[in-house]
Amino acid sequence: MEDNIFQPLEEYYNRLKSQDNEVENAIKSFMVKHNITTYKMYMKGGKRYVDVIGNVAVERTDVVNGTLPFPFGKVSGSFSCNDCHLTSLENSPIEVGDCFYCSGNKLESLEGAPKKVGVKFECAANSKEFTSKDIAKVSKVGHKVKVFPLSPSVTMWN
Repeated sequence: MEDNIFQPLEEYYNRLKSQDNEVENAIKSFMVKHNITTYKMYMKGGKRYVDVIGNVAVERTDVVNGTLPFPFGKVSGSFSCNDCHLTSLENSPIEVGDCFYCSGNKLESLEGAPKKVGVKFECAANSKEFTSKDIAKVSKVGHKVKVFPLSPSVTMWN
C-alpha cells in the first residue's frame, strides 16, 4: 500500500474550502435578511470580503462572539452597528462612503474601525468614552470634527 504524501495537504485544502463556503453562505444569508441586493464578494489576504453598494444596518442577532459576522470591504452608503453588544470593531468596513455608527456597544478600543469615512463617524455610549483624537488616530473622516461636551457622544461630521 502506497502512502499518499499529499493527503495532509488535500485535507487542509478541503477544510479551508469548507470554511470559505460557510463564510460565503453566511454573507448570502445576511444580504437576503437585510434586503441588500447589490454586493460583491472577493478574496483578499486569505479572507472573503464583501463590498456593498448602499447602506448596511447590522443587528444584534448578526453579531458573532462580539464581532461583526464577516469582513466588509467598502460600503458606499452608511454602516450602522449601533447597540449590537460589540466588543471589537473587527470586520468593520475598510471604507464607508457616508456615515459610520458604532454607538451603544461595549467597545474599549477603536482598533478595526474603518480607515476612511466619507461624512460622519459616531461612537457614543460605549464601555470607553472616545474622543475626536481617538477617532482621528484610526480613521480619516471626510469633514470636520465635532465633539458634544454635554453628552458622552463623540461625533465627527460635516
